[in-house]
Amino acid sequence: MLEAMQLIREAEALFQRLGHLPLARRVEVINGIRQRLHEHSPFADEPTDCVQLVPGDEVQGNE
Repeated sequence: MLEAMQLIREAEALFQRLGHLPLARRVEVINGIRQRLHEHSPFADEPTDCVQLVPGDEVQGNE
């Protein structure tokens, strides 16, 4: 359990650095982090495991 808590603390320190990035770069980094997490996720085969952020004008509804 201590190893898990240490990993979470390290991640929190990394996430704090995101706040200093311009929005577009922050989105790019968050998407990259999500992709790396997806590669190690036990739910990688689930369709919503790796949701990426995209500009709203690029989103289309299902028909």
